Amino acid sequence: MSPSGASHDRLRVNRLFALLLPGLIAFALPSAVMANDNGFTLSGQVLRPPEEGGRIVLKRNHVLARRMTTLQTIELDEDGFFEIRFEDQPGIFEVDFYGLKKVPLALDCGQSVHIELSMDDLQSEPAVTGSADTDLLLAYERFRRESFQRLVIPARREMRNLQQQEAPDEKLLAELTAKEIDSYDRHQDELLEFARKNMGHSIAIYAAALRWDAEQDLKVMAEIGKQFQGAHPDLEISSKLNETVRGFQRVALGATASEIQLPDSSGQMQRLSSRRGKVVLLDFWASWCPPCRVENPKYAQLFEKYRDRGFSIYSVSLDTNRVPWLKASDRDGIAWTNVSDLTGYNSPAAKDYSVNALPVNFLLDAEGRIIAKNLRGEKLRLKIASLLGE
Repeated sequence: MSPSGASHDRLRVNRLFALLLPGLIAFALPSAVMANDNGFTLSGQVLRPPEEGGRIVLKRNHVLARRMTTLQTIELDEDGFFEIRFEDQPGIFEVDFYGLKKVPLALDCGQSVHIELSMDDLQSEPAVTGSADTDLLLAYERFRRESFQRLVIPARREMRNLQQQEAPDEKLLAELTAKEIDSYDRHQDELLEFARKNMGHSIAIYAAALRWDAEQDLKVMAEIGKQFQGAHPDLEISSKLNETVRGFQRVALGATASEIQLPDSSGQMQRLSSRRGKVVLLDFWASWCPPCRVENPKYAQLFEKYRDRGFSIYSVSLDTNRVPWLKASDRDGIAWTNVSDLTGYNSPAAKDYSVNALPVNFLLDAEGRIIAKNLRGEKLRLKIASLLGE
């Protein structure tokens, strides 16, 4: 046998041993010992990698903060194999293959994951084995895509087709907007129910929490968070998950609205609390959000009708680019307070109000208490009218 062949055989034996070792340890040692092991083994093979350019990068996904941290670059051997061991707390990770394929991972203590994929078949799902938590995460992602395609895309397509007409029927457009928002709500409810039924206290729950919403069943989310905390008491992501649930509770009906102080288009800082004494519609929107753009002209009508009777609007744009924000504001006739720090969902205002999807609005009474959420169309007009004594 040639030296290179012997080396390759040793590599295969070592790789097999690395894959079997965590299972052998789990069988031989008490669970308390495993719980202290924050090391992970990641191995795999990449077929037909690009000859030039790009890297394989391991990242940690801080899901609820919507950011990634690069951990290390992964090198392939001459046959396309790789194997690394790294230390970190359990959580959500991602392996980015040359910027062309991203593989999400949910890793608990001591898990070893093996990934196989071919770079000339990026449409196929890579083979990922060794982590039950990752299996659940990938199952959740498959269900999420199917649910979105089934519930949201048809309604969104109908609305966009109508908007492209030269003179769209306003009544039909309002109906389709309501249908699109309702379909997204049902999509989110399906995701929460999938997590409740199938994911237990798996690390994968942390990734699923990104799509939780304050309008969903708080009791279900609180119970999931409690179970997760009980199973993973020392993890940072346990604190993050339960802080998300507490954030939902802070924007419940009857709660006092948190302060927002952000710049308007001229750079002038605008405080939400300066509107106290008026009925205020606090609206989160963005230029890229079709339902938001449909609502803005309706808000303009409400603002014009009730502005002199104690009604105000405070809009927070979650755009990240100044040009489309201002262009959409002008086209939609936004003449009220309209602020943005151009950080998207990372805006402190979005985090304080647990906004992770658009559109979202809160109706505040004269004392700054949240008295309604996500009212639109005639329901919103009637509520405002009743509050102003009409």
